[in-house]
Amino acid sequence: MRTPLPPRDAQVAGGLRTFVVEGCASAQLPLRWLGLFAQRDLMPEEFSMVRSGDRIIARIVQSDLDDHASTLLAEKMRMLPETYSVSVEVRP
Repeated sequence: MRTPLPPRDAQVAGGLRTFVVEGCASAQLPLRWLGLFAQRDLMPEEFSMVRSGDRIIARIVQSDLDDHASTLLAEKMRMLPETYSVSVEVRP
């Protein structure tokens, strides 16, 4: 039996961070990006990805991350081979 989700406002008490990540169209790269969240026992609210030729662009939305944690995640994603760019958007 599934427990109903709390209202959206309760889920985003720490604000939403949207990571927009661009990299090489490699089957392993999106899993490496998501693995960085898993290492912190985080489950993103949303994950979407678009492939265009030899590039992919992923959008990962995570709640309850402070500035320091989101900066660390972004830096770790940037250090992965085949990652071209990472940006983080903050919504209260």
